[in-house]
Amino acid sequence: ICSVSEYPKEDDKIRCSSSALRVGGNARNSAVVLSLLNQRNKIDIYCMASLSSVQRSAFVVSDLHQYGINTDLCPFFDTHEMTVSYIIVSAKTKSRTIINYPCLKPLSFEDFMEHVTQQSQPQAQPQGVDNSVLLKSIDTALQFIDTFNAPSTPVPLSRCILDDIQAIHIEARWIKSMMQILGYIRRQYPSIFISIEIEKERLYDSDDARNLGPQSDAYPVNDLISFADLVFFSRQLVRNRGYAQEQTDHDNTPKQFIEHIIEQYGKNRVARPLTVVVPWGETGAYGARYDCSLALYDESYQQDIEVQFSPSFPPQNVVDTIGAGDTFNGAYLSYAMKNNIWKYDVAQCLQYACKVAGYKVGYEGFDCVENFV
Repeated sequence: ICSVSEYPKEDDKIRCSSSALRVGGNARNSAVVLSLLNQRNKIDIYCMASLSSVQRSAFVVSDLHQYGINTDLCPFFDTHEMTVSYIIVSAKTKSRTIINYPCLKPLSFEDFMEHVTQQSQPQAQPQGVDNSVLLKSIDTALQFIDTFNAPSTPVPLSRCILDDIQAIHIEARWIKSMMQILGYIRRQYPSIFISIEIEKERLYDSDDARNLGPQSDAYPVNDLISFADLVFFSRQLVRNRGYAQEQTDHDNTPKQFIEHIIEQYGKNRVARPLTVVVPWGETGAYGARYDCSLALYDESYQQDIEVQFSPSFPPQNVVDTIGAGDTFNGAYLSYAMKNNIWKYDVAQCLQYACKVAGYKVGYEGFDCVENFV
């Protein structure tokens, strides 16, 4: 991370005012915030992510252990380097420009099964799928998973870590692998609460979907929504889909984005509520929960989609905005887990997450979150 007085012009040669080497990434940052906010009521936090060799990953593993985060579920790959991001922070505009070099092996369904079950479970390779399908209900989502030949019966095991897990938070990346993993969890462990962060567009066979825009007929990453109880969408993604207006009296606002997602994916569910959250940076955050369970008893029942909003709570001086979104997500999950993860108050949760994120950007790094009151 290099801090500069202002962002350089192309081919400039400038000096930075400070530099730092940190462990980062969405999963790590959110897990750290979750850990720091739960020092008194200690909870067990596991991080599952692809890592390089044990030697190359020592810096990362040591960092996670420092915050009490268990890394036993992480697969190590000797032939891959660690993913690196170079970040330029401008003191003039408070912007942070990120150049990412992703080189780690994606977490596969086989990797997942091997590590959650503590033994290797050979699985069939994915077969061809119809990428145009839209998964609007958990039933069609699970039928779609059958195409991958994911196991439909529990694997006989002496121990599975999922037996003890209350909630799982996933960063949406390689869709095929994620759908296999989520399909297995939904079938065998339906009581586990699943939250997903959808930060960028993804394709079925690629982690890069930069060509998708407002005119796209379908967004493949949306196919993960049917497996989730809670979905975080990034402001960047929502804007790129054409919902860029912030004023409530305009069309194509974040509020309307949430309404459209719930209309498409929330109203076809059976019993499981869907919560959609969109952090909006310095403006605040939007969110709504739609619970279709009452329709099971009254087919004529129609619930209004009430989108909640919380303003931001910026500090007097903004110091470090790196990981502000990850802080929001971690704080949101922390509040939800402390206040009944299935029935917490969305408005209060949004406000709490905005307050923690605002507090964090007033300090360097994440350790300050431990002192948030």
